[in-house]
Amino acid sequence: MDVGTPLVNGARQTGPLLHTDGWRPGITLPSGTLLRIWHVHLLRVLAWGNRFLALREGVADAKGRMTLRLFPPLFPGETIDSVIVDNDIIMLDGIVGHCKEYSCWYY
Repeated sequence: MDVGTPLVNGARQTGPLLHTDGWRPGITLPSGTLLRIWHVHLLRVLAWGNRFLALREGVADAKGRMTLRLFPPLFPGETIDSVIVDNDIIMLDGIVGHCKEYSCWYY
């Protein structure tokens, strides 16, 4: 599936939301999707490895922008090893199940 070229949209983002762009307009990213952010590593590896979990479904707008709600949240020095950099590459890495807020059902 062609999702476009998803990138971080804006440097130094913190918290549970990640603003992105470069998606194919209208593409839907299901909740439970695992992803990586280039140059960013979790300080504590979780059950699904060194990957972030999309807690809510995301839909790209007509310009290819999408806001993702991630777990764990992005806090440099607390949950991740470095600051978020504009245009960092986002890599999709599978789906673990269906999530609703902080609860996930695994397949």
